Amino acid sequence: MSKFEIPDFKLQRIYSDGSKEEPVLYELKDLDANWKMGRRQFLIATAIGVGMLGGLSGCIAPWEGKSSPAHTRSVKAVSFSPDGKLLASGSADKTIKLWGMPSGKLLQTLEEHTDSVNAVSFSPDGKLLASGSADKTIKLWDISSGKLVQTLEGHTYWVEDVSFSPDGKLLASGSADKTIKLWDISSGKLVQTLEGHTGLVNAVSFRPNGKLLASGSADKTIKLWDVPSGKLLQTLEGHTRSVNAVSFSPDGKLLASGSEDGTIKLWNISSGKLVQTLKGHTHWVEDVSFNPKAGKLLQTLEGHTDSVNAVSFSPDGKQLASGSEDNTTKLWNMPSGELFKTLEMYTNLVNAVSFSPDGKLLASGSGDDTIKLWEISSNEFLTSLSDPATIKKKKDTDSSYSSGGYCSCNKVCTCIPIK
Repeated sequence: MSKFEIPDFKLQRIYSDGSKEEPVLYELKDLDANWKMGRRQFLIATAIGVGMLGGLSGCIAPWEGKSSPAHTRSVKAVSFSPDGKLLASGSADKTIKLWGMPSGKLLQTLEEHTDSVNAVSFSPDGKLLASGSADKTIKLWDISSGKLVQTLEGHTYWVEDVSFSPDGKLLASGSADKTIKLWDISSGKLVQTLEGHTGLVNAVSFRPNGKLLASGSADKTIKLWDVPSGKLLQTLEGHTRSVNAVSFSPDGKLLASGSEDGTIKLWNISSGKLVQTLKGHTHWVEDVSFNPKAGKLLQTLEGHTDSVNAVSFSPDGKQLASGSEDNTTKLWNMPSGELFKTLEMYTNLVNAVSFSPDGKLLASGSGDDTIKLWEISSNEFLTSLSDPATIKKKKDTDSSYSSGGYCSCNKVCTCIPIK
């Protein structure tokens, strides 16, 4: 047991419709507790707890705060629209949600999939959203209306990834059925089925010129395909375990691949030769991303204590965000590779991270069912995206799910301490 004084602090409520209350000063008395969290973590948890109690000051029982959930199950994918005004999220709860940015207001819940939504991708013009699911289908959604435009069927196992071609005319889908399919967006017709992998296809990515498609597979290889003929041009071998992610440099000259073998490999596309192997991760690499300006991966960064599930560069290439199974998101300075901020407040692994197109916000999706927004200029937590219907459903269906983590106000809100 330890005893320490908790300083006074201000609490501000940020609501799901984007509105905010004026910060209120709270006075906290001394607490006796066996704390495993640091001083700042305690302040955050207690701040949320005070908000839940409706502004009660005084001695508060030890309580570990929760952020309001965006989905009822793990958030598998997050993606900003090209103009940055929307954020799409896909979840194991079978839904896609569209959120207004930067307010964080829930605009639409898209409910047609019958299993986990594993991938979401906006078309280059921002008018369509594609979603890939464990129900074996890809669905196309009209963003302006939120209506389902078309369901693309053909895969015989779950869909792992989807990617629009740069001109928006084609959609590629990778599946656990070991195939890649190319779809014509205007008609919804299947153009090609690309076969050659002997394991599930985890990732697909178009070259910036749209004439080449890369696929990464559990068979430990990357394959390069001609578009639109579908001819297999080359197989890149070198990884010793499943390839989970592939990403072209902006100039299309290099391809990066991330693998369960803990390495990221850089490949010269014109020659198909391995340029470099980047080591340093001690667990699986599940996502890779290029610096938009440099066109190559700058660093292999060490600091996470478990598998790195996602990485994303800021639009100006000066920062890198990484999400991990150690329940944190880390921000790194580029090109130095210096770790300058660890973003916590998660109670489960971080599945996805995505910068807004203007670089002002970072969104993260987690296995704790939350989507968190972070303000990049201050590197501070901004809010958790909240859906009142989700909170109600969790309370109604899970008797062990306490409402203690949420503010007791008419609108769902996130309570944060103000220095």
